[in-house]
Amino acid sequence: MNLDHIKMEKLDAVQRFREQLAKVADLEGVRVEACAIANRFFGMQGKAMRDDVEVVANGYVSFISYQHQGYGMIGIH
Repeated sequence: MNLDHIKMEKLDAVQRFREQLAKVADLEGVRVEACAIANRFFGMQGKAMRDDVEVVANGYVSFISYQHQGYGMIGIH
């Protein structure tokens, strides 16, 4: 992913986040999703920002569905 558009003062934080997200995505049984609605809001037009992130139609509905199936959620802050 090209980071040329990231401001210099935010580049280190973006790189650290990308590294941590890659570690989480590689864990067995972990699924990383992005909401298509949020993507459209930020101009992504349905594209995943990374290959290991699946774009779902509605992140909120997906979240509820997984909870209904008994899965737990891990927030990344």
